[in-house]
Amino acid sequence: MIEIIPYEDRFEEGIQLLCRIPVSGNIAISLEREPNYYAGVQIQCEEPEVFVVYDSAANLIWAVFNIGKRRVWHQNNVVSVRYLSDLRIHPAKQKGSLLLRISGHFCKLCSQENLPAQTIVFEDNDRMLHVVEKLKQMKGSSNLPFYHFAGKLITHLFGFKPHYFDKGSYQVRRARTSDIASMQLFFNLESSKINYAPYYDFASLHAPYYSGIQIEGYFLAFQNEQIVGICGTWNQISIKQTRIVSYSKLFRKMKPLYNMLARLTGWSKLPQEGSVLHTLNLHCIFVSDRNPGIFQSILWQIATDFKHENYDYMMCSLSEGDPLIRVFDSVKSRRIKGNYYLVNDGRHIPDDLKGNLFYIDSARI
Repeated sequence: MIEIIPYEDRFEEGIQLLCRIPVSGNIAISLEREPNYYAGVQIQCEEPEVFVVYDSAANLIWAVFNIGKRRVWHQNNVVSVRYLSDLRIHPAKQKGSLLLRISGHFCKLCSQENLPAQTIVFEDNDRMLHVVEKLKQMKGSSNLPFYHFAGKLITHLFGFKPHYFDKGSYQVRRARTSDIASMQLFFNLESSKINYAPYYDFASLHAPYYSGIQIEGYFLAFQNEQIVGICGTWNQISIKQTRIVSYSKLFRKMKPLYNMLARLTGWSKLPQEGSVLHTLNLHCIFVSDRNPGIFQSILWQIATDFKHENYDYMMCSLSEGDPLIRVFDSVKSRRIKGNYYLVNDGRHIPDDLKGNLFYIDSARI
């Protein structure tokens, strides 16, 4: 019997096997969760709500997904909304009706909630995008969700090259414990201007939602001794990993030449098969009035501080309508596009959640 049931510790082994299945392509990668799947769930949602699709007869996990909640800003208030994330379906079940069944399960649980859930679907996820379009055509079905397109998310992977960025005149340094109160005041002021922007509590970095984050990992920009910008850095390799499983025949042949050119041009090299990418995630990016100049100064300092560390990339995500994204116009980066959706049972989305400017941390996708 195949059923959708809540996560239990006994399912860890089956979920780990699911996470090790590579995503196919010219570069086959696996998005792993070692040593514990649930630790990764806890940095996605403050209140995780994880379900598995379990085949009791075969003792197999066919799928796993998280529809938990986290705090965001809405109309200058902190509220909890759902974030749909970490959907993994075994390849043997991806062409059947299981995805629609999972969608119906979410809708049944959330039909009485007033505010829509958030989710990201990347542009190379053809199967999920097809389901989203199919659900739009079925709008009005009481047991299926509706995905309201709300904008484009652009994720940038780029190297530690200070010359990419303008140092500017802002003073930038790492945060200290003594900064927490002023950081919180600045963060609340700037993040609350964007509806559905995440809420952070800098006095609670010991909580599972902030696992691996240190106060010294935040970079602060100052002007006239006042904070005008904040950006966090986060090494998540102890919680979740991206492994290069294999390259296609074409990419194997190209790899030596590409890596030689990478050394000359500043591009990021193609790693060895079997290796785990060491990525420094940028998160909590808030600057006064979304001023790109402030963000440039922070990025210059981060690139300078980390350029000799053992990282392959920096990574951050910004909405297509965010003024800060202009910083990357002249940066050599790999760009990954995704669709940002607000999900409910088909009801009207509040007008204040529409528009091109939104903020969501790639570190928590």
